[in-house]
Amino acid sequence: RKYSISEEHLVHTLKQHDPDAFRYLYKHYFAALHGVVLRIVRSRDLAEDILQDAFIKIWKGVTAYEKTKGTLFTWMLSVARNTAIDKVRSLEYKHHFQTHDIAEDVDLVDDYMHVTLTT
Repeated sequence: RKYSISEEHLVHTLKQHDPDAFRYLYKHYFAALHGVVLRIVRSRDLAEDILQDAFIKIWKGVTAYEKTKGTLFTWMLSVARNTAIDKVRSLEYKHHFQTHDIAEDVDLVDDYMHVTLTT
């Protein structure tokens, strides 16, 4: 059954933490948000994980939404986009330190080998 509700009503019911409103939100906005997140992370599985996190943030933070600052969709898009960017930065950060640790280990082995071979 297809039905449409106004953004104002949707926001009102979301702020009351109505599960039906959240299901409606998820059903009607998932695809659009998924497309944006997927362009950022380039992995379907990761995009879906990020969207789960983003929808939880939206659900918990909907009371912070103010219609004077933009539409509900733009606010949700911002939440999803920021969640994706944070995840990418986190993964890059972890990767950097994993790579950095390996490089340090190689340098230590090289130094050890140099000292051992020259003495």
